[in-house]
This record gives sequence, structure tokens and C-alpha cells, in this order.
Amino acid sequence: MRKTLITFMMTLLFIASANAQAEETKMEKLNASTEKSKNEVKKGYRHMEEKACPMVNGKINCAFKKVGHGVQNAANATSAKTKELKNKVD
Repeated sequence: MRKTLITFMMTLLFIASANAQAEETKMEKLNASTEKSKNEVKKGYRHMEEKACPMVNGKINCAFKKVGHGVQNAANATSAKTKELKNKVD
């Protein structure tokens, strides 16, 4: 009797965990898509700014800006990926 009860509980637990997977809602997918688009526009603007910078400010100052832009792009990508993973978990 006890083995049957344990087997039944394990089966029930397995079925419950299989159905507990969440999916992104349409609004969450839209927000993720908007965030990716926004980050791509920012990345393009920074790239354009890096190309024009040496003509205006000199190479040394532009090197620091280029490093800063790389950090900003990485931070934006990480933030977007974190939000996307959070939405999949929720």
C-alpha cells in the first residue's frame, strides 16, 4: 500500500511539474522585440558617432568614448537578455 501511495505521489508530482512551464505572453514578446529594436538603434547611433568622432575631437578622446560605447552595448544586451529570461520564467 505504501509503495503504491509513493508511486502515485511521484507520478502526480511529475505531471504537475510538466505543466508548470510558463510561456511568454504576446505583450512580453512585444516588449522584448521593442527592447531589441531600441538597442539596435542605440548601437547604430554609437557606431556612427565613433566614425565621426576622430574628425572632430581627436583620436585619444574618441578611444575612450569607443570603450564606453562597447560597455553600454554590452550592458544593454545583458539587460535585454535578462528581461527576456525573466519573462520566460514568469
